[in-house]
Amino acid sequence: MRIGVIGDIHGNFFALEAISRDAASLALDGWISVGDLAFKGPMPEEVLASLASLAPIAMVMGNTDEWLVRGFPASFNPGPDKLARFNKYREWALGRLTQKGIEFLSTQKTSYEMQLGNQKVLFVHSTPRSTMDWIPSSSSDQDMMPMLAGHDADIVVCGHIHTPYLRRIDGRTIINTGSVGNPFDSDPRASYLVLECEDEADSGFGATIRRVPYDVDRVVTAARERAFPWPEDYAEALRMGRGF
Repeated sequence: MRIGVIGDIHGNFFALEAISRDAASLALDGWISVGDLAFKGPMPEEVLASLASLAPIAMVMGNTDEWLVRGFPASFNPGPDKLARFNKYREWALGRLTQKGIEFLSTQKTSYEMQLGNQKVLFVHSTPRSTMDWIPSSSSDQDMMPMLAGHDADIVVCGHIHTPYLRRIDGRTIINTGSVGNPFDSDPRASYLVLECEDEADSGFGATIRRVPYDVDRVVTAARERAFPWPEDYAEALRMGRGF
């Protein structure tokens, strides 16, 4: 069995398109998304339409998917200036998503489990307890423990921090897919994960982070043409592989 795992697309259709092309030769059995599909990028509806064509196994809800559907939670308090900016991104995306797209986002679950050989795999956006927990890849083993608490999965796959990694802690594995649409690790290439095993009795598994170049200028042009908020900040972030 071989599956592709994507996350943090953030309305970047051209990055998702490049990943789909890259994966065409891998004979994948399906796809899983760990969320953050449409918010804070210039092509939200195209991303949702493209995901439907991938015939995903499962869709896990990310924090920005929740924000689009339900608004910002009371606990989200980044300061008035940043909150105003986030509201602008939300309003812009909602003005371009169809009702069908909003309904698609609203039906996603916050986690998904499957068997990979004899390994139980849990897919979440951030951590098993929240879509918003921020646990950097450089965190100590102790600080990583929320990823392993409250469940018996052998492997936890997540996104959210836009930085790919693989960690082994107490005999269990944590894997971050990295970001399709806006990496934060100074590598501007789109990132996704391939998980595989030989058969149902297989006690091992393979995990490969794949990085795929794409035409950033096409995304930037789309942002400018569609009056995406602060397009020059967005362009610099994509080219540098960082947040904005």
